Parts: sequence; C-alpha cells; structure tokens
Amino acid sequence: LPPLSSFSFLFLPFSLSFSLSFLFLVVLLFPFYLIFIMSLEEELLACSAILGDDFIKIDDHHVSIRVQTDDEARGVTLCLSFGPTYPSSPSLTVTLSDPLSLSSTQLRSLSLNLESECKKEGEIVLEVVTAVRDWLDEVDGEDGESAEEESGEEGRGRRVR
Repeated sequence: LPPLSSFSFLFLPFSLSFSLSFLFLVVLLFPFYLIFIMSLEEELLACSAILGDDFIKIDDHHVSIRVQTDDEARGVTLCLSFGPTYPSSPSLTVTLSDPLSLSSTQLRSLSLNLESECKKEGEIVLEVVTAVRDWLDEVDGEDGESAEEESGEEGRGRRVR
C-alpha cells in the first residue's frame, strides 16, 4: 500500500477540490472539442480537394458548393452552414440558390430530400453533394424519358395521318 500522504489530495478543502475537479473536466473534455473542430476542418479540406472550383469556403462555418449534372444542363448551389455541434450532432443547414433549369416544384422536392440527409450525424457534406447530384441526374433522366415519349407519340401520330 502507498503511504497515506500520497492520498492527501483527497482531503483538500471543498472549494479547492471543486476547482481541481472542474479543471480536470476541462482538461479531459477539451481534446474532444478539438477533435470536432479538426474533423470539420479536415472534412472541408477533403471536400475542397475533391470538388475543386465548385467548392468555395466562405468562413469556418459556411461554404458554397455548385452541383451540376455532367452535361451542365441542370444545377444548383448549396449554401451550407455548420452549427457549433457539427459533426457530432445534426446541425447542418442547407440553403439552395442559383437553380439552373429547375422548377420551383423541383426545388421543393430537392429541399425535402435534403432535410432527411441533414438529420444524419457525422461528416456528411460529400453525402449531401452526392445526394443532390443523384437527384439532379434522376430528374434529368425523367425529363429525357418524357421528352422521348412525347416525340414518339407525335411521330406515331404523324404516321397515322
């Protein structure tokens, strides 16, 4: 057993003991706070490398990302705002701006789709960008199919005449 004098810190007055406990908690929890800050910075750095010129960092908690289809026929700009608890809890806010070839109904649909994406925990920026790109490709494909059907119906109509 260690000598009794090594446990003397247990007998400190309450106020000093409380101060040491508080200091211990701060020292214990501060690294986790730094991890969240570092993970956001690392995520934004990775996004910048992957997305290139389509990624614009406005400040430490706001970025702008342009997402378009491969043929650049449709697109939208995502304005992302990171809350103080991101990425440990869902605190990402997405605002859509500068729509290209998208109706207001389509923008509402995309916005509803993104609400569920933003409720996820963790680093989700690239997931959001991928979800928007997939959604744009899906809408582009649907419009292409409906245009083909209309032209096919018109063609059949002409043949009958």
